[in-house]
Amino acid sequence: MDHMNYDGSNPNGVEQDQSPNSGRPVYNEPIRPAAPGQTPGKAVVSIILGIVSIVCSCSGLISLVCSIIGLVLCGQMKRELQGLPGTGKAGMALNIIGLVLGIFGILFWLILILFGEWEVNYY
Repeated sequence: MDHMNYDGSNPNGVEQDQSPNSGRPVYNEPIRPAAPGQTPGKAVVSIILGIVSIVCSCSGLISLVCSIIGLVLCGQMKRELQGLPGTGKAGMALNIIGLVLGIFGILFWLILILFGEWEVNYY
């Protein structure tokens, strides 16, 4: 604990920081990754979910679930980092493509079930 003299100087001869936030945490600072060159984990998960949603787009439902989860992760990352890094943008693009292909996959199956013929007649 530092004591001050009556004239405001420190008896130890060490100057103290007189800024308004000295010693107190700043709560408005954005959350940053631990290392400057490190890829955020949510970006990697978003890319993986985007790839899975594109690969499974013919099933429809799996594609929709994966791409929606990936887009939610991208939104969280965008809020936390106040912008998206390159991997986050790639994950968002893959998830949007997977979402669109998943919707087309569901429409394809609905049209096939409602209007398609399950038997093939070659005669």
